[in-house]
Amino acid sequence: MKKIFTVTVLSSILFSPIVSAGGYMSADEVKALVTGKTTIGHHAFKDSDGAGYFDASGKTYGKNRGLGTWRVKSDGAHCIKNDGSKKERCRYIKKDGDVYKRYVVKGDVMKSHKHVWTWTKIEDGNTQNFPLEN
Repeated sequence: MKKIFTVTVLSSILFSPIVSAGGYMSADEVKALVTGKTTIGHHAFKDSDGAGYFDASGKTYGKNRGLGTWRVKSDGAHCIKNDGSKKERCRYIKKDGDVYKRYVVKGDVMKSHKHVWTWTKIEDGNTQNFPLEN
């Protein structure tokens, strides 16, 4: 009986779907959440509001950051690189009630889990009419 229980537990762990660490959204969930959508939210420390649009081709435009590109890494990190910037900023996303919170990513490993941004509203399409070309 003990062996059967051990095999059952190990099998369920080994063959179950991988769950994102810390309850963060998976890559597929993040892509479905933002592709072709406008996000509206609030920065946790700067006390400022912002909005951005993420088109299906990987282009993005943000109210406070201008044009850029975006992608989702296989571990679910949502990454944005502004045009003219050398640095790509990646954040993990977690649903919290009616909002989505973005958390800092340090390198390829989550170290701080620091909440930096909250999306309070996500709308279908480019509702703010952001330009996606220079």
